[in-house]
Amino acid sequence: NTSGKGVPNYLSGITLSPDGKQAWITALKMNTRRGEFVSSVPLTSENTSRSIISILDIDSGIEIAQLDIDNADSPQSVEFSPQGDYAFVTLQGNRAVDLYDTLRETPEKLLRLAAGIAPQGILLGGNSQLFVNNFLSRSVTRYELAEFLNGRTSNIVEGISIAKLARESLSPQILKGKQFFYSASEDLNAASSRFSSEGYLSCASCHFDGGHDGRTWDFTDRGEGLRNTIELRGRSGTGHGRIHWSANFDEIQDFENDIRLHFGGTGLMSDSDFELTSDTLGTPKAGRSVDLDALAAYVSSLGLESMPKSPYRNPDGTLTSGALKGKKIYSQLSCQTCHSGIQMTDSTLNESHLHDVSTVSSSSGMRRGEEVLPGIDTPTLRGLWDSAPYLHDGSAKLLEDVFRTFGGEDYQAEDATTFGGAGISDTLAVGAHRGHFAYLPRNYSSGLVFDSIPVLPGERSKMVTLRYSISQLEMIYLVANGEPREVQLLPGTFEEQFLTGWMEQSIEIPLQQNSSELQLALYADVPTSDIAIDELFVRRVITSPEHPHAKVQDLAPSDQENLIEFLLQLDGTNDNFQATTEAPPVITVPDETADDAEKPVFGNSLLAGMDGALISISQ
Repeated sequence: NTSGKGVPNYLSGITLSPDGKQAWITALKMNTRRGEFVSSVPLTSENTSRSIISILDIDSGIEIAQLDIDNADSPQSVEFSPQGDYAFVTLQGNRAVDLYDTLRETPEKLLRLAAGIAPQGILLGGNSQLFVNNFLSRSVTRYELAEFLNGRTSNIVEGISIAKLARESLSPQILKGKQFFYSASEDLNAASSRFSSEGYLSCASCHFDGGHDGRTWDFTDRGEGLRNTIELRGRSGTGHGRIHWSANFDEIQDFENDIRLHFGGTGLMSDSDFELTSDTLGTPKAGRSVDLDALAAYVSSLGLESMPKSPYRNPDGTLTSGALKGKKIYSQLSCQTCHSGIQMTDSTLNESHLHDVSTVSSSSGMRRGEEVLPGIDTPTLRGLWDSAPYLHDGSAKLLEDVFRTFGGEDYQAEDATTFGGAGISDTLAVGAHRGHFAYLPRNYSSGLVFDSIPVLPGERSKMVTLRYSISQLEMIYLVANGEPREVQLLPGTFEEQFLTGWMEQSIEIPLQQNSSELQLALYADVPTSDIAIDELFVRRVITSPEHPHAKVQDLAPSDQENLIEFLLQLDGTNDNFQATTEAPPVITVPDETADDAEKPVFGNSLLAGMDGALISISQ
């Protein structure tokens, strides 16, 4: 079985079939609903993400097929033969191009062609010549297809390189590291590679262009917990101190652990050196592998200047008048106590600066698989405009939520007490639904009861987020300590309803005075359709004036707006922040230049990403 679950992400190419009836879209399918906490099933190298092609019917706008590409990472572009009977798909992470027979009822892969490093754009020329832009080989590969398309051969002759860059803007070490960053495999036929098992994962799978995938992953089986993917641009590798939300790495070379233990790769250093340095806060890995050091050099080259500019700034790049007011409020609230200096974080390489600001919950897991998570390493505030959702577990969808709701607990519906005909699914997959869940049938007055939800001293309310699935608008009751509240459940967005099968809705409920626990019940009085319930996420609403984030709630509404306006304009620009008392480590590799910033490839953009460079083409 080559199929996998998940939500399509990194949609990177849209190509119309020659008859104009179909659109083929390449993407990565991220399986964020899998993991030991969210589904009791751990992530593996084969099911973390899947390369897919979504085929849309142009007239109806409906997806008519979804092709999972086995043993592949990050498809980028599609090109059709003139008659539309064949389709060619570039696989960025695998140095390959896949060929599909589209005349089958379900398009079938025929063979995989070798290409250069990080193939992206693709174009079929008038003489039946196929051209592929190998972004990180800095080359174009040409394949002769005339014999194949005319049916005189069943195979395609190996492509030849016909173009190379005449000038390279990156140092050899950084270029090599970037090539590794985008690689899931190096050999078309190898069952495993240095980078991942069967070519499923590369660093770029989650950090394309050095950015972030916008997803929250369940890394419980890695000894962590729910973790929101972090942007790499602007951090200069370890320029912000230790790495990850729990500060569990102290050098970029520690990603050797992820490559070996979670990607299924054989690694970039020797087994003996890895055995000696496997403790990510122990003996350093730096200097033990030229290739691993090259990977670290590339990641370390992503300095502040590599960050995208905030679109919320003035056209000339300066802060807006509202943001300038927000900057003063930021200072008055002493936000710089933790979010300090140019990097806007108090994190260092020498020690962990983990803070518990009431965001740690049962889903936060552990630290390094051996410690109770004492807190979260202070994240930078730079790039907030493009890093939603927020917090380590992705529980804050908006910046405003960061200042109102903190942490909380997940309550799985299958663990609730049922009444009135409500039931629990006993399968891991029902239609679009993944994992165990509860359901409220349409022919009963039924519900679920969640007991023993703790209430902390000083809490005045809870924010309850319900994860559910319905086919049409429904009304249910959320009963808190015996007091019912009407909740209108709305059908979700296209992504929620048709791709994941689940929607989310939040409601704030006040707490009774002197209550030590909260009892919640979901009650449906004979709904018109079945209601599936996956889980409740109950967050704490903090109003204590001592809480560093809750201080924002005491601001006048206009001041809150100005503060948010300021935060949304923080990018890599130096807006005269004072330097930290402890200077960040010096990165000895040169920063990556703007000429090399990669761009998404759409359709047949053959030379995308090669602008500004001289190209020599051999005839």
